[in-house]
Amino acid sequence: MSSKDKKNKNRYKVLFIVSLIAILALVVIVFSLDSKLNTYQNSETIPASAYSELESDLTILKDIISADEVWMMDNQPGNALKQYKNLELSDSDLRKKVDQRIKRVQNILQSENDDELTKINLRTELSNTIDLKDSISSRSDSLQRAFKLSLNQIKSVNDSLESELNIKSKELNRKETLKVISFRSDKDILIHYVGETENNIATGSGVGVWTNGSIYRGEWKENKPHGKGNFQWADGAKYEGDFVRGERTGEGTFSYPTGEKYVGEFKEGLRNGSGILYDIDGNVSFEGQWKKDKPVQ
Repeated sequence: MSSKDKKNKNRYKVLFIVSLIAILALVVIVFSLDSKLNTYQNSETIPASAYSELESDLTILKDIISADEVWMMDNQPGNALKQYKNLELSDSDLRKKVDQRIKRVQNILQSENDDELTKINLRTELSNTIDLKDSISSRSDSLQRAFKLSLNQIKSVNDSLESELNIKSKELNRKETLKVISFRSDKDILIHYVGETENNIATGSGVGVWTNGSIYRGEWKENKPHGKGNFQWADGAKYEGDFVRGERTGEGTFSYPTGEKYVGEFKEGLRNGSGILYDIDGNVSFEGQWKKDKPVQ
């Protein structure tokens, strides 16, 4: 509880005690007047003027007590204030007491109004604080989205640069391994080679030129065609397909100088497995299995 609430609570306690004492005093007065009125009536000697005056005073006191009950018991100071102001009092002492009540009730109502105004101000401040918090949260979300977008852009640029760096590194490595060397084949034919190497040995992609006129373009391993490649002989024959350690092994197409063509499987340089032989006009001469370079009938 705040110091202001404690102060208001203490003030209400004092007002309640004072008002309770005032009510008790009025009750005593009413009781006394009522006793006097009964005494006059029983003695049958009360003057008419005195009886009327006592009865009027008794009515006024009852109205004051009624207003006090509305204020203190029913907790309706606003209605009590209206009743106090509507009282017609000729007695100065009673007028003074009622004026004190009016002043106290007005102070209470003013205090309640002040409290309500304070509550309204607090609600306004709270609303402004909530609006500010929402604005800050919205700005924070916007900044987070912008920051996330920037991070994604930076990551995209970084990935692009990294990819480009890898390409350049491969190109550099290739240039560093790209050499011109010469060596002899298994048949003792000199080969001039231009391409990738490892320890001065043809390994990777490259072109080999045999001194007898043959040319091979494709993949190499340890100075021999190995992988995918294209071999062209000096007499015009061509082969495009798989190589294993210098031999046609796997699938490929062999074109003869005469115009015929074989498409199928090879093993150690010979037609072996499933394959089709076409004549010079492109018609199928044989389709089926082959073994050691001959069709299986």
